[in-house]
Formats: sequence, structure tokens, C-alpha cells
Amino acid sequence: MRFVTLAEALSLIPDPVGMKVRYRFYRKFLKSLGTNVEFQFGCVLSYKDIEIGDNVGIGLRSRIGFAKIGSNVMIGQNVIVLSGSLHYGFFRTDKPMYFQRDFTGRRRVEIGDDVFIGSGSIIMANVPKGCVIRAGSVIHKKFSEYDIIEGNPARAIFNRLTRKKQ
Repeated sequence: MRFVTLAEALSLIPDPVGMKVRYRFYRKFLKSLGTNVEFQFGCVLSYKDIEIGDNVGIGLRSRIGFAKIGSNVMIGQNVIVLSGSLHYGFFRTDKPMYFQRDFTGRRRVEIGDDVFIGSGSIIMANVPKGCVIRAGSVIHKKFSEYDIIEGNPARAIFNRLTRKKQ
């Protein structure tokens, strides 16, 4: 059975039993998985080469693509971490986009330590250490460590380290 198919099936086991089953499954198959990691109901990880640090919570119905997640990270419900921003080819005009699926634009998205990602956010680019991403934000570009980020398209509104508005 394919990894993602089994992950999707296990995501539907109710908590708290489901969280234990999901943790054991991902512990066996992921590239690395820290301690005290919670996978809420409906949460699916799509690739075996995902890395996750310690003390991480991934919320209800979230979907994680090719990613490296640091330690002490909170991910809200319905968050999507895409494997970069280019999943399919669309550069050729002599061939319909549907048939350009062999495009190799997948890249690992890195989420730093001590990050909070609000519900409904879409992550397509790296998130540096200490960032807070407000609910519903779409991250598609680089930001600085400890930025508070919001919106679509996302923009930094404050920096936790410098205590300055952006």
C-alpha cells in the first residue's frame, strides 16, 4: 500500500487513540521524527522524507508536503504546507498543462524553530525561526526571523525581536 494512502486512512482514526497510532506510523516511516509530536484528526503527511523536531503540534485536517519542521512549532487546523510553489509545469504552450505533470518543481519547505502558523494558512516558502503567521495567510516569499506575518499576499507587520512595525 502506498505511504500517503495509508497516512490518509490513519488520519481518520478518532483521538486520542488516533494520535498514538499516527505517531507510531510516522515514527516508523519518516526520515526523522522528534518526541512529543501530535498529529490531530485528519492530518496527513504526504512524503516519507519529511523531518519533524520535538514538541510539534499539527492541527485538524492539515496537510504537510515535502517539509522540514523545526522544534516547538504549532500548526493550526486546515493548514497546507505545499512542496514549494511550483508543482506542475505550465511553461510549454504546445502541450496542455494537464499533461505537464512530470515537472520536477518540488522543493522542501523549511519551517524554523518556535513558529506558530494560524489556521487556514498556506505555506509555499520557508518560514524562519520565531515567526508568527496569522490565520489565513499565504506565505510565498522570504521573511525575517521573528516576523509577525499576515495576509494574502503575506506581509510582515511587526518584528518580535526588534519590536518594530514593518
